[in-house]
Amino acid sequence: MNAVGFFKTHHPDVKCSKDINDFFSNEAINEVELSMIVSYLEKGVPVISLISDLYEEGERIGPNIIYSDGLWIWPSYYSVYLKKYPRLTIPDEFIQHVKLNKDKPLGLSLIERKYTQYLLTKLLYIRLATGFKLPEDVDEMVNIRGEVIQCY
Repeated sequence: MNAVGFFKTHHPDVKCSKDINDFFSNEAINEVELSMIVSYLEKGVPVISLISDLYEEGERIGPNIIYSDGLWIWPSYYSVYLKKYPRLTIPDEFIQHVKLNKDKPLGLSLIERKYTQYLLTKLLYIRLATGFKLPEDVDEMVNIRGEVIQCY
């Protein structure tokens, strides 16, 4: 699983979070690519909704939701920041992924959703109950795809 777009402002404890200033580039992404990426991000599948809204400088920017396409995960605010700051760097790996998949409908099977949610517990440092045992289908998916989250 790959994680992109997590900022310390909103997710300070997430290992993939970076300071937003670390994302700025000297060049803005071209408008066509930016539009394609934002559109892709906004049609992601919500996998975790946290009971909070996100704010920047006192202004509400949206609900605190984490989306996925089954291979990548990103926070709801990523598209907001990309639109607001077109000079933010977007990882080449993600740009290529979006180009290859932009016309495919995004959807996750129940097993993929549960697997992604399980990985997000690790990313968000959510402690699972003592004695918690992964459902068999998720455990099988972990054996096939692993538990590694690549941070971008």
